[in-house]
Amino acid sequence: MTEEEAKKEFKMQQDIPGTPAHWIKMMTETAHPAVVDMIERQAITALRAGHNFAQAMAQADQDPEEKKKVMAEFQRMASRVSKTGSFDITDFVDNKVDTEE
Repeated sequence: MTEEEAKKEFKMQQDIPGTPAHWIKMMTETAHPAVVDMIERQAITALRAGHNFAQAMAQADQDPEEKKKVMAEFQRMASRVSKTGSFDITDFVDNKVDTEE
């Protein structure tokens, strides 16, 4: 998912009650525009990461070898999270997940 596609999807979801984008819109109605921009950029990054994560999983399910590679990468990332206490979702933004070992 490109950044433009994610922005379009996020803006569309802002008018659909119950979506995270709508919740963000309601919570930031009176916030400073710079704060709103920062929060929206983070939400769009998360939307892209979620989409790309799901896409990687769907593709991996079609090929047992690819699935092993993707699962190994997820295990590596989980290990990093357990050591650092954080997770960088940008690993999924531009399909940067490294499945080459």
